[in-house]
Amino acid sequence: MKLYAFALFCFISISSFSQSLDEKVRDSFCECLTLAFETEESISVKCFESILSKHEVAIEALLLKKAKEENLAESSDYKKEAYQLGYNYIGQIFDDNQQYYFANCGKYFQKINAARTQGFGNLFKVCESGQVEKLTKYISEFEYNSIFIKDRGKCYLAEGQYKLAMKDFDHLIAEDATDYESLFLKAWVLEKTKRYNEASKLYFQLYDVTKESRLKISGEVTKFMGSQK
Repeated sequence: MKLYAFALFCFISISSFSQSLDEKVRDSFCECLTLAFETEESISVKCFESILSKHEVAIEALLLKKAKEENLAESSDYKKEAYQLGYNYIGQIFDDNQQYYFANCGKYFQKINAARTQGFGNLFKVCESGQVEKLTKYISEFEYNSIFIKDRGKCYLAEGQYKLAMKDFDHLIAEDATDYESLFLKAWVLEKTKRYNEASKLYFQLYDVTKESRLKISGEVTKFMGSQK
């Protein structure tokens, strides 16, 4: 019984230590993100390296504990991979706390969303004045060619004709459920029509399949937007 109580005490102590470190790393990211976007500096490598250095001792202790549990602490492989393990650890903290950063870290949300929206704008370069009419004619002539339908949907989306855009994308998805570009464009329509929770769910589903980082951050952004309604 005493042995069990001692083991439970150790587990609780280690868990509390880990949770405290997670919060410290999270808050260090928040400070770095706030400063980086106030000064228009790049965040990625700079924040990761500064946080890894700042919390080096605590992170090393946490990783050493985990390594000992797996009998890796004395192995050369562990020593070689220690830096990468630490980098992976703080990277996971960063990924897991996007909602916190959006709510609390200066201009982080505004900057991320603006960059994301600007990137999406490149999808609509196909659209020119009168392009919808041309594409509709091509669709009629070429028996609903999917390329023309997708381009028309993009133009509808660019023009803010969201119902018509959704109709085109839904048509393409019904024809091919693995048409990830059409699914992405549908998510964008959902977002533009303020159906944020539906958009977020679809972005995350697409990320699970494609592992494209832009889809994950879009899922996080729309999740945050939905929470603010």
